[in-house]
Amino acid sequence: MDNKHEFAIYYAQLAALTSRHAIGHSAEITDEQIVGRVRNILRLEPGESVILFDDTHHCTATIKSVKKSSISIQLGAAASTQAFTPHITMLLPLLKRDAMEQSLAAMCELGVNTIQPVISAKSQRIFDQKDIERAYKIMRASAEQSKQFAIPQLLPVKSLEAAIAETKAIERLFFDMHGEPLKNWLQSAAKSNATFVCLVGPEGDLTSDEKQAVIDVGFRSVTLTPTVLRSWQAAFLGIGIIRSYNYTK
Repeated sequence: MDNKHEFAIYYAQLAALTSRHAIGHSAEITDEQIVGRVRNILRLEPGESVILFDDTHHCTATIKSVKKSSISIQLGAAASTQAFTPHITMLLPLLKRDAMEQSLAAMCELGVNTIQPVISAKSQRIFDQKDIERAYKIMRASAEQSKQFAIPQLLPVKSLEAAIAETKAIERLFFDMHGEPLKNWLQSAAKSNATFVCLVGPEGDLTSDEKQAVIDVGFRSVTLTPTVLRSWQAAFLGIGIIRSYNYTK
């Protein structure tokens, strides 16, 4: 049995490539970044396979030849990328750069469907176009590693007040160390096909007024551990529990 790792690579032009070439046919990729990764970083050789994916599809491909400025592949079957259910929206406060990047990577790995960046009273940074571009690079890299190809939709930044006012989900959870034990929620409502909206506080937490506003619009405050978690850790753990509890194969 061949146990060699199969790499995944984000290729924005995949749809155009598969529309021109049928399954089993050869195709050539000349994108400098793709060629450079295959040739110099991954060091793939003829006969090895790779997974190519874009924002909507993914397919397997077998390397036929690797040249200095191009690679030749044989296309396998392409499939539409299916997002996980139930649908989860993460209201993610603007965290410090490293924590924000860890959060974005984790949300992609866990199959969050939508990320809504929010500004709270203690926000210490902005989130501009460069940050958005960087965010998608991080999530695509995370998708390559995890092979969870449904990259979350990243919405424009909103104030916390506006974001929570627009939530329509049946299940709305605020991961907070002062909430009720998560096991109470797991026993009553966790396993369902309802849509979810989840929220975590920023560094320094939400203010007492913000927490009250969150509860007033219908969020359920739940605690994940008896210890104080960093924001990105709480987001990762909370979403992971939801995905694990609702996962079916």
